[in-house]
Amino acid sequence: MPSTQRGQRLPLLITRAVIVINSEVAVPLAIVCATSVGLLLRWFQHRERMARIAADRDRTPMEEARLARLEQAMDDMALEVERVGEGQRYVTRLLSERAGVPLHRSPD
Repeated sequence: MPSTQRGQRLPLLITRAVIVINSEVAVPLAIVCATSVGLLLRWFQHRERMARIAADRDRTPMEEARLARLEQAMDDMALEVERVGEGQRYVTRLLSERAGVPLHRSPD
């Protein structure tokens, strides 16, 4: 207990503290809290969705065969696009040589 002089004691007064928060602090604090709660909920939803997707990964042999055919078709298309590009470069070189215009090659 607090004392003023030796041997004398003052009564301890307990008061209720009132916290006053102005709007300059309360509004940003409310926004941060609401955003944090929202992000936390979205994170939990994302984890649940990813768990469901991981559980559904078991593919049938028919799906595996279809994906293999799709992969092969994509590889074939990439090869054909490369061939078309080579043909375009060849034709461009022939036309420029015929016209006598030197080609500007980019350093590789």
